[in-house]
Amino acid sequence: MRDRVEAFLVRLSERFTEGDVDGIMDCLAMPTAVYFGADMIMLSTRGEVAQLTAAYMGELEANGMSKGPLSLRELTVLEGGKITAVATARMADAEGTAVVLSRTKYFLREVDGCLKVELTEHSQVALEEDLIHAPLANLAI
Repeated sequence: MRDRVEAFLVRLSERFTEGDVDGIMDCLAMPTAVYFGADMIMLSTRGEVAQLTAAYMGELEANGMSKGPLSLRELTVLEGGKITAVATARMADAEGTAVVLSRTKYFLREVDGCLKVELTEHSQVALEEDLIHAPLANLAI
């Protein structure tokens, strides 16, 4: 199941980065709730998915950033076909240096043999290297 969910999420991430709105919609159980911190967006139509995709990718481009490959970090399969997955992707600046880690928690379900996203929670967290080295930096005199 892990390989299947990871392949599904990688495909969804690639479609999002490419602006493939129809491909994204194939992966969503409409309506789909999308949380960015405390802000929530409900996606119910193709137009809303297109608008969100364009805004997100436009913001990355305006800041000279790009999204790296998605990596599945956690997977929980519950009774009734409910699946929770946590994935990360590094966000890089124009020189290709990773500057932040995007973390997304996906709430999925299987519909007629196909995985669908019901809800996502997006956040940005420190890079793993920052989490490892920050305590050491605090020890510096």
